[in-house]
Amino acid sequence: MWNYVRAWFPDTHEPSSPVRLPHRKEVIELTLRKAWMLATAALAAGTLVAVAPVPADDQAAATPSTAPNIVLILTDDQSYESVRQMPYVSSQDWVKFPNAYAENALCCPARASILSGQYDWKNKVVNNSTAQRLDETNTIATWLNNAGYRTALVGKYFNAYPFGEGLYTPPGWDEWHAVYGMSSYNQYHYTINDNGVTSRYGTAETDYLGDQLINRAVDFIDAVPPGQPLFLSYTPTSTHSPWIPAPRDVGAFKGVAMPKYANLNEEDVSDKPAWVQALPLLDLKDQNRKRRREWTATLNVDLAVKEIDAALAATGRLDNTVVIFMTDNGYAFGAHRERAKRCPYEECAHLPFLVRYPHQAERVNHRLVSIVDVASTLADIAGVTPTIPQDGRSLVPLITRQKTSWRDAILQHWIGSTATGGPSTSNVDTPIPAFWGLRTRRYRYVELETGEKELYDLRHDPFEMRNGVNDEAYTTVVVALAAKLDTMKGPDMPVPAVVITNQPRD
Repeated sequence: MWNYVRAWFPDTHEPSSPVRLPHRKEVIELTLRKAWMLATAALAAGTLVAVAPVPADDQAAATPSTAPNIVLILTDDQSYESVRQMPYVSSQDWVKFPNAYAENALCCPARASILSGQYDWKNKVVNNSTAQRLDETNTIATWLNNAGYRTALVGKYFNAYPFGEGLYTPPGWDEWHAVYGMSSYNQYHYTINDNGVTSRYGTAETDYLGDQLINRAVDFIDAVPPGQPLFLSYTPTSTHSPWIPAPRDVGAFKGVAMPKYANLNEEDVSDKPAWVQALPLLDLKDQNRKRRREWTATLNVDLAVKEIDAALAATGRLDNTVVIFMTDNGYAFGAHRERAKRCPYEECAHLPFLVRYPHQAERVNHRLVSIVDVASTLADIAGVTPTIPQDGRSLVPLITRQKTSWRDAILQHWIGSTATGGPSTSNVDTPIPAFWGLRTRRYRYVELETGEKELYDLRHDPFEMRNGVNDEAYTTVVVALAAKLDTMKGPDMPVPAVVITNQPRD
């Protein structure tokens, strides 16, 4: 099995004495079949499926409720294009939001905004070195938990978790199955905090992280009492580099031709800022190999969505559950020569955002959605009020077709430098100058700390190939967007980045 891992991630070295713990007896491929059999039997008998017991204090807190269950499926660095390669997800009826964007297109700031509903400079998580600044006592987890929801996080929390603090569980989480920091990306040789118990895994096929996370998510759903609403935050990492797929999925897209987009390895970047002009041309074959890896790695997430649905159905919850599928940020894969993320362009900031909501038919809503909307949306679904000021808005009126006024622009921000604010550690972590930006339905406008500016008319230039900021035809547009940007930034100034020694870059 180690040869399989090394083939996908050649820079990884096999430990001299890997730790292997016993794993679940259930085979992952049988879980769905079992769940649907239970669901069928329950419906036929007119009874509820039995669930595992929970502690007496939790049972006392659980009161019968019609509050909807909530499942947030948050993938890691997933490109917008790759969602189309997920057969189960693609087959479901979603309310689709094709204009959803990250404010800060980087893992930790994006996840902090999801939890808090605040922009990065307000929740103080501005790069991957500052996640420990988040006020964990005031998040969507604490709001829902205080309202009677049984809550669980399964997967990635933040990159550097547990921040040297040992086996700690943040407030608001009843079930905690968080992978330790960077150990999650390789999908093998990782450590999980299972409710205060350390679980370490090695290189056996059954140790594959994605499958272990699926098992924990299903177990959580099975164990929640029937009368108590649940909130599951399922946060897998297979879509993050190095894109290690489950063994059964290897070769799924072998030989498949990859789409060629106009801005891939953009040749003429003379109209772009100096940081883009300094990027070298890339090996497109290599970028396509990486894209194909990502597509393959999405299949385990696709299975997870299917298994979670089956568990919800088996426990009689499916028809009263809101499911949100999204990612934290996109991934460039060579667009404008950029390899990874943090850039202001479409490929870095664009998020897949799908919602399945009871009694709502499949459709597309083109309103502009920001990542800071997630917390307000989940709170609204649960019928609770956030206890900190929100920069986002609830999407429930859009999902349920209520008449409402809406924003005409999305704010984008990057504090500058590398992902951690420290020295560059690889060719995917090159410094990007600080910038503020706006994304409207038609335009993207960016102001960099260098004084450089960008404007793209996305109606006529969807791949952002021509910077029109100095085009006289767009003079009034630039003036209007600059004023709009100043208004949206407000008086709050970004906090300085804090660099943590030896902090993982990504």
